[in-house]
Amino acid sequence: MGGEHRGPDEVRAWFERVHGYFPDLRFDPIDIVVDGWPWNTRVATRFRVSATLPDGRSYENEGMQFLRLRWGKAFEDYLYEDTQKLAAELERMGATR
Repeated sequence: MGGEHRGPDEVRAWFERVHGYFPDLRFDPIDIVVDGWPWNTRVATRFRVSATLPDGRSYENEGMQFLRLRWGKAFEDYLYEDTQKLAAELERMGATR
């Protein structure tokens, strides 16, 4: 699920891939911090992820995002989630597909 994705088409393809594994994926913000000027805005978000897995179980995880905006457009976007938990679920789903 990781990698470097540049431009709207690559980002859209990534979200479509994620949606294939987690069709009802939800990102719920817990805390958002914003700082900076319009030409260099920094946004830090702590979020909760939840979804229903193909076998009906619930998936929950938490993560952080660090986003830099330049004049309202994303310039950098880093997402950090408990990758061990995510990898375990993806491996389990791969074994059943």
